Amino acid sequence: MKRPKRSVWWWVLIPSTALNGLIVGYFPVWLSAAMAGNYTRGDYLGAAGGYGTGALVLLTAVPGIRGFHGPRHPAARTAAALAFVLGLFAAVFTLRAAREPDSGRQIGPLEEGIFPVLFMPWTMALLIASLIGTYKLCAPHRRKG
Repeated sequence: MKRPKRSVWWWVLIPSTALNGLIVGYFPVWLSAAMAGNYTRGDYLGAAGGYGTGALVLLTAVPGIRGFHGPRHPAARTAAALAFVLGLFAAVFTLRAAREPDSGRQIGPLEEGIFPVLFMPWTMALLIASLIGTYKLCAPHRRKG
């Protein structure tokens, strides 16, 4: 009876993290377009940080899900597909940032995309569950007795 409840949590945490990555990645670009009408390197880096962090957390979920449920669980495939999409967005916005002139600001834009994704409760829960599942997958099974 425990397995279905665990599966439900994967299905809640994976889309929540992906949606959070999309929102945090899209927000700096949308805000810049609404306020100033032009994009800066920092806007693109903030977007790339949001998309990339979401992709990395979802990518760590794949072996974690396999550690709990085995290799053919559909949540692992869903997490991998969403990580691929967010990774593509991160790559596109990183390349766009490389084409923009440097604003002279050394710290900030990339972290402004990373931290809002990483420190959300559902993202941290997914990351912790993924690390536990990865440990279960990699650790040798101990026999009792």
